[in-house]
Amino acid sequence: MKLFVEKMVATLRLLFPTRKFRSILFGLVLLSAIISVSELVVAKFFTKIISHEHKLTSEQMLTYTLVLLFCFVLTRVGHFLQKIGRVSVFDGSFKTANLTGGNMQESWQWSLAFEVSNILGVCTQLIVVAVFFIVLNPAFSALNFVMLIVILFVYGALFRHQLGAQQGFRESRKQKKVVANSVRVGTRIRSGELGALVSGFGMIILLTVLLYMSYKRDIPPGDAIVFFFGLKMQTSNLATFSAGLMRFARALANSE
Repeated sequence: MKLFVEKMVATLRLLFPTRKFRSILFGLVLLSAIISVSELVVAKFFTKIISHEHKLTSEQMLTYTLVLLFCFVLTRVGHFLQKIGRVSVFDGSFKTANLTGGNMQESWQWSLAFEVSNILGVCTQLIVVAVFFIVLNPAFSALNFVMLIVILFVYGALFRHQLGAQQGFRESRKQKKVVANSVRVGTRIRSGELGALVSGFGMIILLTVLLYMSYKRDIPPGDAIVFFFGLKMQTSNLATFSAGLMRFARALANSE
């Protein structure tokens, strides 16, 4: 992952040269992470309601349901605002950076900015969700952390390979050599899906351990349900991360 981190830092400095816009970008990224944790909190709140519904009065059930729906709506609105807010940040930062290049170069710079934002958001969400897991069960969280490290090392190798492939495609285009679309697009998609497949196998292992620990009563049923939703979110984020890495490699190669 060393190459990926170096390229991310260099891209951030290029596209967001001032502290002001970097701070705003990181603020949006943090908002995205808070939204992810809020969704897990909503899931835990939901399990609490379901597991105690027979003990609640009609008024309490109505109140808890309204609070649950309000929190859910709040996360959706926050997600929407975070997504559309990026465009204004990118536009302001690009004008400040005074980046040069034609329309094609500018297009790739916008693509780079979106991918950097997406990847930072996913990374922050993964970290925050992993920390949230620690609160629920440190033992299972330790296994989850090890699995994340293994998957990220695989992603690093895929990114290095994809960046080299995309740089090769760029050189072929400069030399007027024709590369079939099936090769250019297929290479990127295969790498992204391979990363998603690896994270999927990781989730299978973690779910197996989760079921065992739940069966042994090491994890309460309510927390096991929250872990299940969290693992689904984590696997979805890893699949998004994998695809985003490959798009980042393509945009990086074409913007150099």
